Amino acid sequence: MVSLRREELEKLIMNAPEVGLRLVRELADRLHASEARYADIVNKDVPARLATQILLLVDWEGVVSREGYRIPTHYTHEQLGSMSGCKRVAATRAFRELAEGGAVELEDRRIVVRDLDALKDLAEPT
Repeated sequence: MVSLRREELEKLIMNAPEVGLRLVRELADRLHASEARYADIVNKDVPARLATQILLLVDWEGVVSREGYRIPTHYTHEQLGSMSGCKRVAATRAFRELAEGGAVELEDRRIVVRDLDALKDLAEPT
């Protein structure tokens, strides 16, 4: 992580406008992602939010395996809850619901997406 004082940043942008354009694009992307997360929290129930978060994890780090899409990083239910805007106990219940629906399962403490289409359906607001 790099930190610049405001004056240094302004000078950099004045000398290299492409840096300013990239910065604006990055900030716009982050704002869009934040707004989407907020909309999920407001408009979706916990299982749908968790399904959405698992889909994001598949996009970011998912590995295709015989079983489906495996997420190689071990995430605790507390971490999944934090990422989904809920408490651990709610994330545990939601994960159980996704598993009972056949969309996901835990294997060696890792999330495996068995049915990507089912997970996508569960991620839609109800």
